[in-house]
Amino acid sequence: MYIWFSQYMLIWYANIPEETTYFLSRLAGFWEPVFYLNFLLNWAIPFFVLLSVRGKSSPNLILKACWVILVGRWIDLYWMVMPPFTEGSPVFGIWEVGIAIGAAAIFFLALFKALATASPVPLRDPLLQKSLHYHN
Repeated sequence: MYIWFSQYMLIWYANIPEETTYFLSRLAGFWEPVFYLNFLLNWAIPFFVLLSVRGKSSPNLILKACWVILVGRWIDLYWMVMPPFTEGSPVFGIWEVGIAIGAAAIFFLALFKALATASPVPLRDPLLQKSLHYHN
């Protein structure tokens, strides 16, 4: 979200008409709710969930925040790419779902292959036992 805001602030501050059309097409019509959903999923919800100490120390809440951020990132990429290719309103169909499932499948295949070839635990680390029993 911070990268997006930095880009938005730079374009707004420079006030270059060629650049402002990017945001005008994405903040009008049916794309406006997608913008607000993008803002909620990429900034507001993770920020307020992880603001408290309980949120940062609960693995369950961190996992939920991660899923919210992943969905938000997908919506952010969709919002960046799709407005010029659609006729005014967001299109959600088999191609969007298929690409998301395909990307997830490639990621998990690469992850499981990497986990099969190398141990995730450093076996010869002299401080391994000490770090396993560390409490903060």
